[in-house]
Amino acid sequence: MKQFLIKIGIISIVTLILAFSIGKLVLEPLKKYERDLIEEEYKNNLKILDYTIEGTIIASGERGMSVTPIDVYIQDSIIYVKAIIKNDTGYNLLLNNFGIVSGNATRVPFKSNLENSKLLNNKSETEILFSIGAYDIMNNKRNFPNTLLFHLGTSDESSSNYQEYDLTFTISWLNTYNPGNLPNY
Repeated sequence: MKQFLIKIGIISIVTLILAFSIGKLVLEPLKKYERDLIEEEYKNNLKILDYTIEGTIIASGERGMSVTPIDVYIQDSIIYVKAIIKNDTGYNLLLNNFGIVSGNATRVPFKSNLENSKLLNNKSETEILFSIGAYDIMNNKRNFPNTLLFHLGTSDESSSNYQEYDLTFTISWLNTYNPGNLPNY
């Protein structure tokens, strides 16, 4: 009887070791597959596609700096906002080609297509194209910022006093993925 119990004990131990080894061989690839799925979903949520605007843009300036919106789109993970700004401040202003933009409770730098310290005379206007990194202001490909507030830095040509004008863009993102239909700016 003692030998029988020893044999049963050895068979049980061997069976447990084999079951554990086989279970590990089967479960390990499943865990890896699950990790890969989670990682792929995470990457897909961060991937920002190219969109073109199909909705509307409303814009406003302040203290004599007015803005007329033209277009807004995302291309190569950069958000572009194109507009015409008009200077009715009473001063000739040197415009900075960079600054801070607020959107989605985030403040990030922007740049523009203007030359640094571009002179915008009083009662004149210029076209401007703002650009910001989409990954900087968006958490995933679905949370488009509905309001972008560009803090445009300027200085008065005669006194060199720094002034900042807030240009607010309210955007209705009624978009569809369409990489072949992006404007060429």
